[in-house]
Amino acid sequence: MLFSLQVFLFAPLITFCIKKNHFRLYLLFSFLLMVVTLGVTYQLHRMFFILLLVLVFISVVCPYWLIRIQKYKFEINGPWDEAKLCFDITE
Repeated sequence: MLFSLQVFLFAPLITFCIKKNHFRLYLLFSFLLMVVTLGVTYQLHRMFFILLLVLVFISVVCPYWLIRIQKYKFEINGPWDEAKLCFDITE
């Protein structure tokens, strides 16, 4: 219960202050908090731990991967696109 009080009551205040001053420290603190939580749940039940690992993969790794592959995206033009005017309408 003490851990849950620390995480849900004090962590938002601490993370706000850290994020305002040092963004890299904020990322490190968030990652450390995630590792501690996963470590505690691993001790409780292994299947729940696997579920949380999948959740972290979906919510952290997949968005990062999508951002990284954005530069390889092609723009495909077709009849479904909005019409583009070929003349100047201000005349």
